[in-house]
Amino acid sequence: SIGASLRGSAAAVQYTAFDLLIGFGSLGLGLLADATDYGVMYGVVSGITLAGLAVGALMVKGQKRASG
Repeated sequence: SIGASLRGSAAAVQYTAFDLLIGFGSLGLGLLADATDYGVMYGVVSGITLAGLAVGALMVKGQKRASG
């Protein structure tokens, strides 16, 4: 937990990181699609999405276990 005086800075860092990742992710996926084809790119995106869902499910399961 952070103090109230740092909440604005923390939010700014979070939003900046989010914007940068969107930009670099788009660039990377565009380069991947150019080097291969759209099918490969969509396969990679699907894998990333499924991995994120799995990590999220494990985190929720861990929180439920910790809270009893």
